[in-house]
Amino acid sequence: MEESELRKLAAKYLNRKFSKHKIIVPFFDFHKEGMTLSKYLRKTFFGEELRKLPYLEEVEIRPDIVGIIDLPETTTWAYILGEAKTSTVEMSDFRQCMNYMTVAHPFEGFLFYCEKITEEVRRNILADNHKYLGLNKWGKLVTKRVKLAAFKRNRFANGRRDI
Repeated sequence: MEESELRKLAAKYLNRKFSKHKIIVPFFDFHKEGMTLSKYLRKTFFGEELRKLPYLEEVEIRPDIVGIIDLPETTTWAYILGEAKTSTVEMSDFRQCMNYMTVAHPFEGFLFYCEKITEEVRRNILADNHKYLGLNKWGKLVTKRVKLAAFKRNRFANGRRDI
């Protein structure tokens, strides 16, 4: 499977998963945009809307999948980010994913993959090194974990089972 196809399927999956939330920016393949998230947001939103975007100055990142939801308990919006990998997930892929989550503090963060996870990545996940500070529904920073989503048998499954 091509990575572009995995990104497309992941975006579709996230749009379904978060359909009960007020989606500000539907999930899409951000990889194709060719710009940082910060630049994209500044081109897309203006005035009062920009103030609802958390960590706008820090999100000089290029995640594979992006969506934005409204946090109804606050006046803040929140990012939901995903990284997609069609080959074996190496430590460099894991670090890149964790960097994006650390910088953007998303409401949810995902690592989508098709193949295997290396032993080094597996050990890091078992050691709980997939934690990051992300926004909760009240807009407060809390400890969260990157969700692993393995694409198997034409659907996404809990990748934690591979660990």
